[in-house]
Amino acid sequence: MLSKIYTINCKNKTISTLSNNKHYIIGFKHSKIARYAMYSLHPDFKPLLLRDDPQILSDIKSGIELTVDNTATLFIPKFKGHNTDPLNDKAYHINTVSYDDFILYPIIKHLGIIIPYVLLDENEEELTYRSHVVDPLITFSPTNINDLI
Repeated sequence: MLSKIYTINCKNKTISTLSNNKHYIIGFKHSKIARYAMYSLHPDFKPLLLRDDPQILSDIKSGIELTVDNTATLFIPKFKGHNTDPLNDKAYHINTVSYDDFILYPIIKHLGIIIPYVLLDENEEELTYRSHVVDPLITFSPTNINDLI
């Protein structure tokens, strides 16, 4: 079972993307994969998220409906600069987040999450990952927030 998620941060902000006017935080299952992606990042990080098979999951007890896609594709552009270009100008670093906290971002923080789990392809232009995606929850009214945890 996962206990941690690894995000890439730039100064005090977590790397994220915007898709269909919704914000998504990207979190990796393993620090080694997050670090590899971090060292490959383009300075103007603009990933592309393609949804494949979104499913609506409902919890009657809490009254929550979430859209989940377990076969989405995330394209992360790679940096093709000169080897002497300092990556640290952007102050990238790896941040650790509790898995339990991260998985609740769509509900508590109204932020979607992307968890890349398989590297499908890598070329000079980009990294391509199969990813789990959970959309941010826009509205809900559970009777007790503790029912969600």
